[in-house]
Amino acid sequence: MDYIDKHVSTSSRTPIHRIAFSFPAIELSEYISNRIPEKNRNEVSKNLATRVLQSDLFCDGENVWFIYQAISLKKGFELYFSGDEIKNILSLQEWQMLWSSLTGMSGVDLNNHWIPQTLDCLKCIPGEPPAIEVIPTIRKIGTSGSQASDFSGEGIIERLAKI
Repeated sequence: MDYIDKHVSTSSRTPIHRIAFSFPAIELSEYISNRIPEKNRNEVSKNLATRVLQSDLFCDGENVWFIYQAISLKKGFELYFSGDEIKNILSLQEWQMLWSSLTGMSGVDLNNHWIPQTLDCLKCIPGEPPAIEVIPTIRKIGTSGSQASDFSGEGIIERLAKI
């Protein structure tokens, strides 16, 4: 299947496709409460999850961001995070406690289970994809009095007059 929008580059590197979803940081407490199973929900697990998602790796102060990337659109997107940086957010024991609260499991190890599975439980993917508008490269001006219902350029004279 050929895609309409295809990465073209003179670089020999494989392109990395990225998409990000966010929610307002003021909604973090409610978001975390909804992600931790009720039977395992306590102040310790909520505080640990908050520390992870309020870190600089996810939060810019106003929004909590989840960045997904894929080398190929056919393989799908996976949550992107820096393994070396994220390890330092919590201690080994804290990662294990948070992971156990989220998954209800015990044992295993930090790199292969606790961090990736914790982030898998905490990640945000909207229920419905955002609306996408196509803006054509060549747009028409339209006649005077025409109304805009899309981004085709129709109605631009009236819009510019209002500005």
